[in-house]
Amino acid sequence: MNRGLLVAVIAFALAQLADVLTTIEALKHAGTREANPILDWAMSLGDLWILLKLAVAGGAACLILNSRTPQWIWAITAATTFIAWQNMQVIG
Repeated sequence: MNRGLLVAVIAFALAQLADVLTTIEALKHAGTREANPILDWAMSLGDLWILLKLAVAGGAACLILNSRTPQWIWAITAATTFIAWQNMQVIG
């Protein structure tokens, strides 16, 4: 794996972690709920939703890496970072 791809994978992993952590905190505020209907359903399974989300993200990263199109990792990283930023706006 070249250095640029490694940096992309690390950024992707950090964005996923930021999304999970800020989602957990944002959902502690009254009147908030998960906007993604699939994750909203997964949250009914308890903390298992975290593993499901990270497993899907890991699978997506593997598919992208195998396709040799790392620009998709950067696009998904940017979108996930934006979602974490939105969560931070709820947290305050």
